Amino acid sequence: MDYFKKINKAVPRFDDKVGYKIKTKNEIDTLQVNLTRRCNLSCKHCHLSCNPNRSEDMSMDVADKVIDLLKKYDFKTLDITGGAPEMSRVCKYLISNA
Repeated sequence: MDYFKKINKAVPRFDDKVGYKIKTKNEIDTLQVNLTRRCNLSCKHCHLSCNPNRSEDMSMDVADKVIDLLKKYDFKTLDITGGAPEMSRVCKYLISNA
């Protein structure tokens, strides 16, 4: 986790900027992955503009790299997101191997 510790040290702490101690962890413990931009809805408020016609999907190569990251580093949480992640071709594979 040395890489992530370097990032944490390089970014100034928020509480140092505001001048008082806040309750927070000083570590990266969540890996968030966006599996797809496809979604069965077309919500106007969606910040990713997801809809049924979008075709962007995580590749198997990237899914394998995510699994490698999970094995290499001590993430506590894998946050799977997207348009509708269950529409992704890699969703079941990623969940089964994470």
